[in-house]
Order: sequence, then C-alpha cells, then structure tokens
Amino acid sequence: MLNIDLSVFPNPVSDKLNIQINGSNELVIHDLVGQEVWRGFISQKAIIDVSGIQCGAYIISTKIDDTIYSKRFIIN
Repeated sequence: MLNIDLSVFPNPVSDKLNIQINGSNELVIHDLVGQEVWRGFISQKAIIDVSGIQCGAYIISTKIDDTIYSKRFIIN
C-alpha cells in the first residue's frame, strides 16, 4: 500500500495555490458539482494560479492505481 502525502496551502487561497505530493502525478481540480476546472501534471511541488477560477469550494485529487486521494480547499 502506498503512503501518499498530498498537501495544498494556503487554505483558503486567493491567487497562488501551493501543492506538494510525494511523487509525480496528474492532478485534477473539480468544483463541488463535479465540473473540472483545472488539470495538470506535477512532480513533487507546484504553484497553480487560481486567481481566474470563481470563488468557492473545490476538490483537488489524484488517482494512483485504483485509489483516489483528494483534498478540499476554498478560493476566496
């Protein structure tokens, strides 16, 4: 079993979302109704500009093997 550490900060965020994950993975950001608003591939650390995304609650997730790892964050 893999030990995945997915961190997103600051939370809430207004412009730059910092992401850290152990490994290289494709990440997806969805709003709470399931609409995809961002998709990208990161390797360990990334900063995503979320200033163009509407304010609200979102979920960032990655799938490794058959397991989905996710974190919830807020854009204000």
